[in-house]
Amino acid sequence: MRIDNYVYTEESFREARRLLKPGGVLVVKFGVRAPWTWMGQRLYKMLDEVFGREPVVLDVAQLGPLLPATVFVTSDDAGLWTRASQPAIARLLTENPPGYPLRVENPPSPTTDDWPYVYHRSHSIPRTYLVVSLVLLAMSLTLVRKSFAPRQPATWVFFFLGAGFLLLETQLVSRLALYFGTTWLVNCVALTAVLLMLVIANLFVAYLRPKRLAPYYVLLLISLFVNFLVPWERLPQSARTVGLLMSAAYGVSVFFAGVIFTKLFAQAERKSDAFGANIIGAVAGGLAQNVSFVIGMKTLLLIAALFYGLAALCAFFRPQELRVRRPSYGPLP
Repeated sequence: MRIDNYVYTEESFREARRLLKPGGVLVVKFGVRAPWTWMGQRLYKMLDEVFGREPVVLDVAQLGPLLPATVFVTSDDAGLWTRASQPAIARLLTENPPGYPLRVENPPSPTTDDWPYVYHRSHSIPRTYLVVSLVLLAMSLTLVRKSFAPRQPATWVFFFLGAGFLLLETQLVSRLALYFGTTWLVNCVALTAVLLMLVIANLFVAYLRPKRLAPYYVLLLISLFVNFLVPWERLPQSARTVGLLMSAAYGVSVFFAGVIFTKLFAQAERKSDAFGANIIGAVAGGLAQNVSFVIGMKTLLLIAALFYGLAALCAFFRPQELRVRRPSYGPLP
């Protein structure tokens, strides 16, 4: 996720329009160069749709340390276009046109807070991301192949738990970037929330010793669906308040996921096998995260819910394989 992804979305431009005073002008400067001229066409179309009128556009050359770029100027004030038609400004626009067509028959899809990939043209998985993810998955399988038993349902329980948790954690980090900015503050808030809830989950299992995990699977799935359905962007509170509320809501899901993993890991007979399957599952979850390039980021919560649902099915299909066998002690040498 690039730092400026959420800057160039429809929601961001609508918020900028809302903040403009009467007669205010919005200026967007973006470096557009071949063969990525479609980025300029995307911004042109988005500003046209948000403000209801095509923006004034010109190319500016490099000026000292300032790099050349395309400048988009728009406003709610019709006087902007009146001024743009005056001889001096009209000549400036004529002498500095963008070096690519602005109006195309099929412009790139707009970027939104749910699909903020401004540097990606279409709803498809970039080949570079896909190749790197597959390489990492192959490396993980190679490293833990000796402890990965695909015929055992217990292996798939920890596999799906790892995949679901990675999607849940990365979803929290990426969504919080919308409210705190893509800075160290996001990692601080997200990781603090995740680690705190995992510690609480471990203490919960250690002292209360839950016997049945079915209720926690159900509560986990419910919490994921609730987080998916809540319109966080429509809450009237400030951005940081909404971010903290979202951290707490996602933290509930992390807590239930932590309780399930802690209980099952404590019962696992071969801890190394369980941990290896969990690591491979986490890498597979990273691979599944690439689906956000196609369907958007928020839907990843439903994929995480699918992984946790599959983990529940595997756990209840062969529960005896997740129990600890009592060690038999022979005579001392």
